[in-house]
Amino acid sequence: MFLKRLLKEIHKGSPRFKIGLLFIVISPFISWVFVPFFGVLAIEKNNPHFGLLALIIYATTWILTFIGLLLSGKRGIQFAFCFFKKGKDG
Repeated sequence: MFLKRLLKEIHKGSPRFKIGLLFIVISPFISWVFVPFFGVLAIEKNNPHFGLLALIIYATTWILTFIGLLLSGKRGIQFAFCFFKKGKDG
């Protein structure tokens, strides 16, 4: 029910709003997958370049998040908070 209502509201938004919301929602998932992966790879291969790559990815995801916040505005921030609260209304 929540997801259906959320998708309906997103569908009404402008392309700028949709892209901003996409950046906000996708950034943490990119960070959660690739930063630990390259961090572990840096340790296992004893290669600091992988650690640097993990740091660059981490910083890039924060930049994407802030760009998403700027693009989507206040409404996008509210949707993102709602999404990350695991679908709880409020």
